[in-house]
Amino acid sequence: MELTQDVETGLIERIAADPAFANAMLDEIGELLLAGEEAAARGTLRVVVAGTTGFDVLSRPLAMTGEALRCALLTDSLATSPSLSAIFSALKRELGVAAS
Repeated sequence: MELTQDVETGLIERIAADPAFANAMLDEIGELLLAGEEAAARGTLRVVVAGTTGFDVLSRPLAMTGEALRCALLTDSLATSPSLSAIFSALKRELGVAAS
């Protein structure tokens, strides 16, 4: 299920303002990836990236443009589990979150 713009905006604002909530969202992304829920992981990653590092900053360690990263995280993207895992790992490194 795709998030509505208002809900997504509210989540982005809360993630930006509440590091504990951002960490909880990271935990959720990890669980979604482990469960093979790629579409949900992709959408959640998009929201967390928007609320934390931003697409342009996170795209640098991934050797892609911010626009390419944004497209990779669209709900209807064909990004595979390994590429989503790479994005997730890069996000955690950028945020200084220890690997779990």
